[in-house]
Amino acid sequence: MLTTPRIRSLGVRLTLLTSLLAVGACNFTPPRQGTVTTPVVSAPMPEAPVSPPATATPLGQESQATSPWDSVTLARQASGTRRYAYMLDAIEGFLDLGQAATARTLLEQLDAEPLPQPMEIRRRILLARSHFEEQQYARVESILAPLGATPGIDADSASDIMMLRARSLAAVDNPKDALRLLTQREPLLTDPDEVAENQDTIWRVLAMLDVGELSALRDDGSRRILGQWADLALLSQQLGWNPHAFREQMQRWRQTNPSHPASRDLIPRTLERLGDSLTQYRKVALLLPLSSGFGAAAQAVYDGFSLMYEADTNPRKPLVTLYDTGENAELIGFYYQAAVRDGAELVLGPLGKVAVDALAAADTELTVPTLLLGNTDASYAGRRNVFQFGLSPEDEARQVARKAFAEGHRVAAILYPETDWGLRQLDAFSSMWRSLGGTVAETNVYQAEGQDHSQAIKLMLNLDESETRHRRLEGVVGSDLHFVPKRREDLDFVFMIARSNQGRLLKPQINFHKGQGLAVYAISQVYSARNETVKDIDLDGVVFGDMPWLLLDGGINRAIRQDLPNGGKYLHDPLDRLFALGIDTYQLLFRLEAMKANPLLEFQGATGLLSLAPDGSIARQL
Repeated sequence: MLTTPRIRSLGVRLTLLTSLLAVGACNFTPPRQGTVTTPVVSAPMPEAPVSPPATATPLGQESQATSPWDSVTLARQASGTRRYAYMLDAIEGFLDLGQAATARTLLEQLDAEPLPQPMEIRRRILLARSHFEEQQYARVESILAPLGATPGIDADSASDIMMLRARSLAAVDNPKDALRLLTQREPLLTDPDEVAENQDTIWRVLAMLDVGELSALRDDGSRRILGQWADLALLSQQLGWNPHAFREQMQRWRQTNPSHPASRDLIPRTLERLGDSLTQYRKVALLLPLSSGFGAAAQAVYDGFSLMYEADTNPRKPLVTLYDTGENAELIGFYYQAAVRDGAELVLGPLGKVAVDALAAADTELTVPTLLLGNTDASYAGRRNVFQFGLSPEDEARQVARKAFAEGHRVAAILYPETDWGLRQLDAFSSMWRSLGGTVAETNVYQAEGQDHSQAIKLMLNLDESETRHRRLEGVVGSDLHFVPKRREDLDFVFMIARSNQGRLLKPQINFHKGQGLAVYAISQVYSARNETVKDIDLDGVVFGDMPWLLLDGGINRAIRQDLPNGGKYLHDPLDRLFALGIDTYQLLFRLEAMKANPLLEFQGATGLLSLAPDGSIARQL
């Protein structure tokens, strides 16, 4: 029997902000100072693939090369500085295509004899860039830093050097020196797009600094322009979660600092995005199963949503009505239709895969823009008004595959529990890994409720075969032999599909069974989010990504936790991730249409760097 929906009104309205902070810091070994070395000629020039022959073009005329391999062919036909010019064109082309190894091979073919200064500077920039693409940031600094004192260097080359050095310094957690280079670089730029890129990079590097570091930079009178940049970043960290107040304060900052570079470019672009691309709604419905077995999870989402909702000072916020959808997922369609009849212009929910699947199974017509708070296998692709947002483990498994491949790994082993949760991750990771060109050499099941996983780990590492060979040899010689088992050597890493309790058992057992040198990757659920430092020691060495909300490293998320009432309500609680989901549900409210209109639009939320995928799902980069 159908029941009347239980309804609560929040009694306030809402809107949101386009967050500017888009990256976090990565930790790498700090660069060591070194000297520039001359490339060694070690191999013949690589053969180009079969293609129509190209004709060498005299210097001073436009090159006819249409691909890097065309430039290689032209270099083969030329000599002297013409050959070097074509070689450098080819190297740059391969770097543009992401083929750093091929570019490095060509760099090693350049003769050791001195080149004209402009050509030598370009060679060093390309050499440094090839190291940057392979994350060898110390080499970038050692190659480019000495060029800073080169007399007569042209503005374009100086600009390229400064940007490449700044990106490398930021990657090794040296944002202050990176900012110094970027602010020195901007006066060299004349192209508006390059100015915008430089300012966006400055803003991202500023996001790496905490409040104390920004305050010190702001108060450093020796660097006025950089100090003003730090002041603007502090404003964003303190008010970025409140779009209405942030917009007003940014306009005042611009009036106070009219000659600052940000007042001419970054702020106008940001104000335009904040004002013109955000959709206004008068009535919004929020569908959550508060009185169900998932009530605690639903309450955490509601608390995160209402935290941001109440803090927003925009007087034009829409009226939001909360519908408690209860225990019976089969009634989800009824609640959705009731919300639309009540005048909702946007529906948020239902929450969870079961409820979203039930809505799809009921064949309910989604007549208003709808943000489903869960991922479903039902096809909503191409539906103009339907979006999906959730904390999908499968999406994280795909991210693990991309990260491991980017870090140079090619052969994987997988440990997984034979549960629906484990099998979905296994399928998602394996499909992505193979599509990238990786090899899955081994998949092994472990018992999710077990304590001793030795057998699964031995099978994965081929230790069982090593032990069998030992027993056979003892049988042949007729006596006991000293034996040290040896694991297989072809694996690059292990993808460990595990929640925190099993991860804490598996990783030490992998180490015990000769797997200390193997990289181990996992998704965020390997970390409980509780304050359990001693227990988490067993996860040392496991590589996993997690949402910015749990990193507690500053920025807007730190301001929300510390400055808003109940911002830390779920700190060190596994439900904290769902609290963050509620925060970002609020932040997505007015961005959906803008993100649909501009697929490149992304913003840093509490749950990750968010963007809209072609199928309408919200992609979440950890």
